[in-house]
Amino acid sequence: MGGTASAAPRAFSSAQVQDLGTTIQRFSTALETQGASTPRDVISCPNGGTLNTTSTATGTTLVFANCRTLIDTDGDGRNDAAEVVNGSLSVSQTSFNIGASFSLTADNLTTRITKLTNNSLLEETTLNITLTGTTQSSSTCGGEVVPTALTLVLNGPIALKQDTDGNGTIDVDQNVRAQSFTMTVRITRFDLSSCTPLDLSVAVAGTLAVTDNLNANESFALTSSTSNPLTLALSTVTGGTNITIAGSFSVSSVCFTGALTITTQAPIFSPVDAPCPTAGVLSVTGDQIGTISYTSTGGVTIDEGSNGSIDRTFPSCSGAQACL
Repeated sequence: MGGTASAAPRAFSSAQVQDLGTTIQRFSTALETQGASTPRDVISCPNGGTLNTTSTATGTTLVFANCRTLIDTDGDGRNDAAEVVNGSLSVSQTSFNIGASFSLTADNLTTRITKLTNNSLLEETTLNITLTGTTQSSSTCGGEVVPTALTLVLNGPIALKQDTDGNGTIDVDQNVRAQSFTMTVRITRFDLSSCTPLDLSVAVAGTLAVTDNLNANESFALTSSTSNPLTLALSTVTGGTNITIAGSFSVSSVCFTGALTITTQAPIFSPVDAPCPTAGVLSVTGDQIGTISYTSTGGVTIDEGSNGSIDRTFPSCSGAQACL
């Protein structure tokens, strides 16, 4: 193992993925508040622009035209940024009953967040995607139907720019393209008080290609097969979360191209509110061989060749480098 790419090829961080989910959730909320009794309506956005909605028996289409909302980005209770949305979003049936399916299509759906003080860009997300889903099983929690087994298929490009520290310089500039990228999510345990998943797994197959416009070394394409998908399982335990990773995939990047298989020798333990895992061992086999271990202090060690000798040590998981 060697090279300059991240120990885990870096696409969107978990926080960035959460931001995308929050954006889509806002649109879903707009669907709910629009109401089926008004098949066509033009809604004035809170701080300018419009949201044009068209509802049918099978779904709703939203068209945003400079739809502007003032938001609080730092949580101090004061609006400090403007979010402007343009483009369209179409959503079909959204029931989570067993066998139900839904689709979401975003056409040049752009969300742009800028500072109020100087209009500098904080974040811009552009979606040209189709997301389809099917519910294999469901349960009830808090009086609502929630899926416990759900298959999602994503196609199309996503573009993301971010100024993560608000200093006026773009720190993240990435393009992601999904091709039949299939995610099968299974939830086996809930916190019934909040309906939050406690144990879940996500298996992915298909192709995901990431282009980093700021650092070509971070660009890669990953393909996993349906016969042995790359699977991430999370289990909530006292003090944090245990994570296991398993499966095979092929990767093409600046520093490495080939096929790999990952297995978890010891679960990765991620403490609550800690930036890095503090335990766990992963083994990598295939066209490249190695062992990745997480230390009790939040660091990472890499044994290239899995011969029992530590070749590289990093004090933090965020700084770990290995060509995978």
